[in-house]
Amino acid sequence: MEILEHIIGVLGGDTVVLAALFAFISKIWVSRIVEKNKAELQKDLLSLKTELDTTNKKLEAELQSATYISQVQLEHEYKVYRDIWASLIELKSATMHLRPFMDYVDPNQSQEDRIRERLQSFAVKFNEMYKVLEHNKPFYPQDIYEALDRVCEKCRHESIDSEYIERKNSEYYKEAQVNRREIVDLINSACDVIRNRLNEVKVK
Repeated sequence: MEILEHIIGVLGGDTVVLAALFAFISKIWVSRIVEKNKAELQKDLLSLKTELDTTNKKLEAELQSATYISQVQLEHEYKVYRDIWASLIELKSATMHLRPFMDYVDPNQSQEDRIRERLQSFAVKFNEMYKVLEHNKPFYPQDIYEALDRVCEKCRHESIDSEYIERKNSEYYKEAQVNRREIVDLINSACDVIRNRLNEVKVK
């Protein structure tokens, strides 16, 4: 005990020894804290790197999928879509009017004459749509042409079905309802294809 007291005295007393001991312990704790924070920091950096890599790959994929065209071509293509869509809406209206559910019937007009009159109006709109579709075919992508052509084909089928009136009203209008839903779905699909095209193209 005397030897320990002598050593403490030589080292400068209790205060100095305790200070040195605290410094030593503090150094150990600081080292542990630094190592812990270092590990957490490395984990955060790794997570950030993974996130950045994912974002870069996504951006790279978007750039690779983008189609670059000139401003003139984009403006012309956009005009084509506007012309086609205007004709398509007219065709849709004429098709839906072939056998509407809420119909006005002229008592002095036979059903055959009424159908014939509506088919004539349909034929005008169908020919206008088909004309703008075919005349502009080289100036827009094939998948858009095919999507729009499917709409025209279904509208044509509805015009043929509407002529066949020698059957029960329930069957006649049930078929019309099915055709109408399919036509609307095809129009929405064509709209999505056009929107995707416009989102993909970039001006050079």
